[in-house]
Amino acid sequence: IITVVYALQKKNLLKQNVKLSLIDENNAKLHSKELLLHKVLEEENMAYWKVNTQTNELYLSKELLNKLQINLSIYKDDKELLSYFIHFDDKKLFQENFQKVAISKKPLHFNHKMLSANNKSINVNHFLYLESLKQNISTSIVGIIKFEN
Repeated sequence: IITVVYALQKKNLLKQNVKLSLIDENNAKLHSKELLLHKVLEEENMAYWKVNTQTNELYLSKELLNKLQINLSIYKDDKELLSYFIHFDDKKLFQENFQKVAISKKPLHFNHKMLSANNKSINVNHFLYLESLKQNISTSIVGIIKFEN
């Protein structure tokens, strides 16, 4: 009986080790893809952000933080953070386009200005789309930004 119990425990440990090595392998692949994405964004003078439509949680890519010189220690957990850096002349345009994408569920492309933390005006080409990770349930609005200057 002890031999059978030991064999079963060893078999379970081997299964767990295989699962852990698969998780490690998948994490390494994901990290590699993230590095590639950030390299492309940096080289092409681009950035992205994402708002979870269920929780309103906002994510800004490191490229966007760098380009706009945003200090996250000042704006930590501020869900309105992105709106602070939309040029005041274009806030209404941005909000209208954000709502259009949320309602129509269709991608939208537009140009506007943003402001860096030191008030430098930056022309951007903005692409908004709805991301759905669950069947027909929108989970995020994503913005991809191409900096023109």
